[in-house]
This record gives sequence, structure tokens and C-alpha cells, in this order.
Amino acid sequence: MNTLKMTALLSAVLFTGSVYAGARGITHPNLRAAYQDCNQAMRHIDRAYAHNANHGAFGGHAARAKQLLAEARHELEAADAFRNMHMPR
Repeated sequence: MNTLKMTALLSAVLFTGSVYAGARGITHPNLRAAYQDCNQAMRHIDRAYAHNANHGAFGGHAARAKQLLAEARHELEAADAFRNMHMPR
């Protein structure tokens, strides 16, 4: 396996592991699912970039969408933390 393929495979494994670790910390099942959906949307955007050599073709909108998805993940984590602190179990 050449170096480029090995690097891509290792990056994918590490990214998947970090994504799963973040979602695993969320205790509410619907918030966890929403977090995972954000991750999936980010992967779709990355694939769109990979299939389009000219990243400027998206006019910065795809990058902004990824930024908003990252913010949404942060808010989902905050919502779950608030719920865990303030709601009886």
C-alpha cells in the first residue's frame, strides 16, 4: 500500500474514532442521533470537496455549512450537559 493510501486510511480511522467518542458522551438518544447526523453531513461535504478539484466552486458556502455544523454539535453537547445537570433522572 503506498504512503498516500496509508495516510488517508489512518486519517479516516482517527477521524471516525474521534467522532464516535464525541457522540458517545451525549446521553440523550435523540441528541446523540442529531450529533451523529451532523458528523455525517460533514463527511458528505468533505466528499463533495474530494470530487471537485476546484473548491471555489461552492463559493464558500460549503465551508460555512461545515462551520455551522460544528457549532450545532457544540450546542448539542451543551444541551445534553444542561439536561444532565438540571433534570432529575
